[in-house]
Amino acid sequence: MKSKRQTPAMLIKKDLKKVFPGVKFSCKYDSFSGGDSVRIYWKGGPLTRAVNKIAIQYKDGYFDSMEDIYHHINDKPYGMTAKYIICNRENDPEQTEIFIGHAGYTKESLLSGLDELDDYDKIRSIASIVRRKMDNLTNNKGENYSDDVSNDNKEIGDIVSRYVVYGC
Repeated sequence: MKSKRQTPAMLIKKDLKKVFPGVKFSCKYDSFSGGDSVRIYWKGGPLTRAVNKIAIQYKDGYFDSMEDIYHHINDKPYGMTAKYIICNRENDPEQTEIFIGHAGYTKESLLSGLDELDDYDKIRSIASIVRRKMDNLTNNKGENYSDDVSNDNKEIGDIVSRYVVYGC
């Protein structure tokens, strides 16, 4: 018989649905002798760091390798946190294609020379090329692109906004 108590995965999923309505999340809870974990899966939508900011509230603590000890820092009741929280975002190929167009590329130009790669590796290679272009356009190596784009260049602002939303 399944337990009716809420697991950290249920709580995380509930919070994610509030913040990112319309995005389908799958949260899996696993308990084992060394602790427990929550794995979060979704396709497209928010970036991993955005999801992690919400999920990290349910992390039990951290391991200090200098002292060889695990520090429990969360003040939530026992059973409402997890020792490990893993976020797994899958890029959406349709969103990637839309973003490629807005960045001024064509899919064919980016795919030339990538014929031997499978779809997943192609998307990652394309994303890497587009990320470099975004860094060059904004002269920014940080995480928050939209704050550093002037209002004078709307096209770059639009490209950057799509980069932040699609995360490809």
